[in-house]
Amino acid sequence: MTEGIAARMTLVLVCAGLATFADLYAIQGVLPLVAAEFRVDAATAGLTVSAATMGLGLAVLPWVAIGERWGRVRSMKAAVLGAAAISLASAAAPTVETLLVARVLCGALLAAVPVLAVAYVHEQLGPAAVARAVAAYVAGTTLGGASGRLLAGLLAEPMGWRASLAVVALLSATAAVTFSLLARGAPPTGTSRARLVPGILAALANPRLSSIALQTFLLIGVFVGMYSYLTFRLQEPPYSLSPAAIALLTLCYLVGTLTARLSAHVVSRLGYRGTVLVGILTMGAGLGLTCVEPLIGVVAGLALFTGAWFLTHAAASAETGARAPADSRAHASAVYTIAFYLGSAVGGWVLGLLFHAAGWPGFALGGATLVVLAGVIALSVRPAD
Repeated sequence: MTEGIAARMTLVLVCAGLATFADLYAIQGVLPLVAAEFRVDAATAGLTVSAATMGLGLAVLPWVAIGERWGRVRSMKAAVLGAAAISLASAAAPTVETLLVARVLCGALLAAVPVLAVAYVHEQLGPAAVARAVAAYVAGTTLGGASGRLLAGLLAEPMGWRASLAVVALLSATAAVTFSLLARGAPPTGTSRARLVPGILAALANPRLSSIALQTFLLIGVFVGMYSYLTFRLQEPPYSLSPAAIALLTLCYLVGTLTARLSAHVVSRLGYRGTVLVGILTMGAGLGLTCVEPLIGVVAGLALFTGAWFLTHAAASAETGARAPADSRAHASAVYTIAFYLGSAVGGWVLGLLFHAAGWPGFALGGATLVVLAGVIALSVRPAD
């Protein structure tokens, strides 16, 4: 493979990740403004995040089949362009119900990218270039999620939340168009529905793979809830932060970028279970630190929590691929993806109800319960040989 082709692939994957995750999470940066305009509580506003991730989680398996029949690249092109159009239209949603429907549809379309991108990499590149290309995709997802939240929050004060989301949607559309122009793919390989359900069931029956998926289901809900509801806490006294100031907390993602890059080294020293337990303990410590009153303590807790989550997530993603049989890695990946996004939707919503009922102590207690449960599951599975 020439350097030019590899460079094009890198740009393609960065654009795919950027287009997907900027659309998915930008609204998280303006949730208090959404709640104020529609006169709803924090939990209902948080449903705008949960609705998108629920749509994504439920659409994983259909996109696996569509990608096989229609072609992975063609499927991803249609998905990212359609999602960009829906995101742009959703900025003008007249009611919260309309906004929730648009978010479900957007999430369902965006499911094509995390499901099909890794398979696309293996389809296009030789083994030596796969790791670099996957890293480019992960970088794009991190950049998209962080930049979407940050930009929406920074622009919301001078422009309003609707205009700020429209700007993010336009930038996502630009990334989607760039992806569509540059991406090249092999012809469809034909559907493999006969293998899809047995492969999924086999992954669920594997104790190690199912435990990883369940840990992720529990932990991602706490992570998403943290970034959704901390914004409500920090806009109230004694902090009274502006949307722009709150948006800057997204820079804590940089800690996560570092820990994700270090995860392979940590796993080589501690093993998968040791790494996950360190991550879970650190997430608990970070969550506890966000309960203090001084703002510097809250920010430090958020940074610690974020770094620990990304360490755990990166290790779990790699372990899923490593422990799955060679002929069913796609099925194991699908199970992990479903757990990730359904956990985001369900956990984020439930913790929002606790936050609405009991404030930040209620959120922290609920989040700590989920973190402890994830730790118990990690301890219950014997280490790999």
